[in-house]
Order: sequence, then C-alpha cells, then structure tokens
Amino acid sequence: VVYSAEHVRFWWFPHTDSAVVWRANRSSLPPQPSPESYVRDRLYGFHYYQLQLYRARFNPDVIPKLTEEHFSNRFDRRLEWVDDSFKVFNFDCLFPQYVNEWAVPWENTAEALRQLRIWINAQARDPKGVRVHFPVEVRFVKENDVWLSPAYQRTVCYIGVIMYRPYHKPVPYKKYWKVYEDIMRTLGGRPHWAKAHKMYYYDLLAAYPKFADFSKLRAQCDPNNIFVNDYIARHVLSPSEQADLLAAADDAPIKISNELPKL
Repeated sequence: VVYSAEHVRFWWFPHTDSAVVWRANRSSLPPQPSPESYVRDRLYGFHYYQLQLYRARFNPDVIPKLTEEHFSNRFDRRLEWVDDSFKVFNFDCLFPQYVNEWAVPWENTAEALRQLRIWINAQARDPKGVRVHFPVEVRFVKENDVWLSPAYQRTVCYIGVIMYRPYHKPVPYKKYWKVYEDIMRTLGGRPHWAKAHKMYYYDLLAAYPKFADFSKLRAQCDPNNIFVNDYIARHVLSPSEQADLLAAADDAPIKISNELPKL
C-alpha cells in the first residue's frame, strides 16, 4: 500500500477492523472536485455527529457503535477527484479536539498499531474502560537531514490519535494519551513538535542524534534567551539552563513544569 501512489495515508477506525486508504498522484487532468454531499458530510457527518459525541460524554459505551455507523454511512465507498493540491491535501478537522501524533521508524508501523489495537479492544471489553474516537491517522514520510525532524536519518510512519471535544466540552483523553505515548516510546518514536507531548531534555537528547549540537547552536544564537517561550523552556532547555533562566527572571514570566499526566 505504501508504494501504491506518490502520497499514501490511511485512517483506521478503532473498535472496528475497518480502514480508509487515501492515495494521491500528480495529474494533468482538468479539475473534478470532490463530490461532497451537504446531507452526508455536513448535516450528518458534522452537526449530527457532534450531537452524538456530546451525548456519548455521558454514555461512552455507545462510541464503538457510532464508529461502525459512521464508517458504514460516510466512508465505506470509493471516491476519485482531481483538484489543486491545497484542496486535496487539506481537510476540515470538524470541531475542537485533543490530538497526539508521533513518528516511529516505518518498520515499526505494524507493531505500533497492533499494540494500540490490543489495548483499545481490551478497554472495550472492560465496563469501565476507555472508548476512543475515530480515526487513527497513519501517514509516511521519507528520511531527511534536518536535525530536529522526526524523520531525521530514517523513513518514518506518523501515527496520530484524536479525541473530539463536542461543543468545546472536555472528554477523557489522558489515559489514552499515556498508553499511546508509552507504545510510541518503546518503538523509537519521536513526537510531532506542534502537538502536546511528554518528552523533555534528556528524552530528546536520546531520541535525536543532533540534539546536543542543536542545543549548543541555540545557546550561541540566543545567549539572552530572547526567543525562549514556555514550550522551549519546558522541553528543550537542559535542567541547568532552566534553573539559570528562572534565577535571572525576577517575575518568572516563564513557567516550567515536567509533571507527569494525571490519569
């Protein structure tokens, strides 16, 4: 599947054995936009689904059935279209969500998904277990030579997990995130920099061969920490650099916390 097109990704629907495969190639054909349906994709797929997820906050046991229903009614079909790349690669994320995404060496893709599936299915059999939203997104990226790229010196598979927030309301996600991150760590994972994660200085030093070189370069280019924000202070600075930063700040505008997730 990975080599079946120039760009390939797929979405697995937890609590089911179903997946959607997405392929894209360059084309010289005239545009033929995606045949979207207002009733199926907006009224049912957005508004009604958000209402269903809101109700599921009070009865999570219905989530697996909702996933099966939406796969059957919305995704179990073949579609082809031709359009500008930004219209093809971008898609509506629907409503607010908690998102976590890591990249593992691509040869570990199957094992990562297998372990995640085993845990999700075990939770489904537990009356008090976690029920997770669809989908789990899986995409592949070739190796590069960018020091802090999750694909540095290795071809990777990004695996992203999601929990929607219907009407901006919170839903339980921290237990799911903890198990997911543990799986990704044990398989050599590196987190997506734009997503929340629990890797700090020594974790990153072990995960990125050039992280020490980057840290030296960062300190040389920004000796007064002008560009250090909360995220950089929390994840990128060494413990000694964090201590120096806090000691130099009278009002301590930057808050540093390495606390573990509360499950």
